[in-house]
Amino acid sequence: MVSEHTRNDTWELMLDLERQVRYYGTLADRYTLRYRVIRYLLLLGIVAEGVIVYFTAGSPMLLWSLAGIGAFLLGFLAIFDAVTNYAEVSALLRVTSTLCDGLKTEAERLWRDIESQRISDLESEKRYTGIVDLWFRATVQSTLERHDHDNKKAAEEAYQAVSSRYGREHVSTPSEPGGTSSDGSAESSTATEAKT
Repeated sequence: MVSEHTRNDTWELMLDLERQVRYYGTLADRYTLRYRVIRYLLLLGIVAEGVIVYFTAGSPMLLWSLAGIGAFLLGFLAIFDAVTNYAEVSALLRVTSTLCDGLKTEAERLWRDIESQRISDLESEKRYTGIVDLWFRATVQSTLERHDHDNKKAAEEAYQAVSSRYGREHVSTPSEPGGTSSDGSAESSTATEAKT
């Protein structure tokens, strides 16, 4: 028989992992969009430079001034692209979301085993701890800017999705400390307890 404490921890873990799948997925989409916008602006700038050179070939002064401004803007965009590194950040966020999704599946399997009473409390705690350990490794990069609005929205959607999927209302809501983390990291009350 599994204790109520283990059941609650597993429930909170499912909520947190569902939230993080959504949160990191949203951030990955945002950074991918930023990356694409910069790349399209670079492409547009190169085309504009070609048009400037073609149409101002007869006027060297106009050619040099317009081409110089265009080259400066293209250089700025290229440096901005290299410094922000949105492509790498997006890929990292996408991988993190995917890892959290896999861990969410494991947490759901654990939940089903707990609900069907096919597992002992000791075995469920062992599996729970294994999931939480992997979760901390998956979400170790928290140097990104925080997106509280996205995190709160992801927490609300996760709570609705998990509650409707498993038909269980729980005492923790997305606005409580155990339900969300302001930076999207794996710091929930249950995960912190398991870590210590």
